[in-house]
Amino acid sequence: MRRAGVPYDIHDYDGVNHAFWLHVDQAPQRRTAAALDAWQRLKAYLKRTLGSQGTTG
Repeated sequence: MRRAGVPYDIHDYDGVNHAFWLHVDQAPQRRTAAALDAWQRLKAYLKRTLGSQGTTG
């Protein structure tokens, strides 16, 4: 990504045992905060990338 000049953001969630917000219901005390943060990051990315093209919620 760096060599291609593409901006990127990698964020690891410690103790979640997954790279995304799947299966929050299996360990809500551990995964809910990470899931909410990942959701906000995804929405911000889509807004930056797509602009106002259908980004709701």
